[in-house]
Amino acid sequence: RPPPPHSATQTPAATLPTTKAGGRGGRRAADPKEPRRGRETMGAEAEQQQQLPPPSPQAGKADPPAVVGLQVSALIDHVARVDWSLLDRVPGDRGGSQQVSFEELDHILNEVNALILPSHDDPSPVRTMAGGSVANTVRGLSAGFGISTGIIGARGDDDQGILFVNNMSFSGVDLTRLRAKKGHTAQCACLVDASGNRTMRPCLSSAVKLQVTCCLTQC
Repeated sequence: RPPPPHSATQTPAATLPTTKAGGRGGRRAADPKEPRRGRETMGAEAEQQQQLPPPSPQAGKADPPAVVGLQVSALIDHVARVDWSLLDRVPGDRGGSQQVSFEELDHILNEVNALILPSHDDPSPVRTMAGGSVANTVRGLSAGFGISTGIIGARGDDDQGILFVNNMSFSGVDLTRLRAKKGHTAQCACLVDASGNRTMRPCLSSAVKLQVTCCLTQC
């Protein structure tokens, strides 16, 4: 007797999944209508970069100083402690300030160096440093408080001018607005007696100065 036919309810054999391209078991082909995530992300980043503002022309430049002082003439102070006998050799009255010529200033400094003997604690009878009320202020703010400072002015092309630059830059003062001009740098002899009284003898007449037009271009 022949075997009975298969039942209509028999479960069909399992088939492998097919891709949209008709293959079997392979990687599913991309649908051209389906959005591509990577392409969208790159497009968004490119659009965002185009919307960024252009770099500022000041980028890369140092910030200007927070405090800038104006001192038309760079000044070098020669500070010495003296007694009354030496003050008698100085032209003018004791105490106060009186302008002297370059030759008179040189004579005063020679007298100080000749009459005051150096000690173990102070090998030099005269302390020479950058001076002037403005220079002292910006130097103190920079060295003592860490405030960025600068100075506008002019200094001579002599040794005193180089000393002014070295002294101020050592304290961190910005000197990009300090002009170097041909001539003498201003100087001042500051003689201090035992009571603390000061006799000032500045030499300013032949010193270089910053002109008004230069001040306008520096500000």
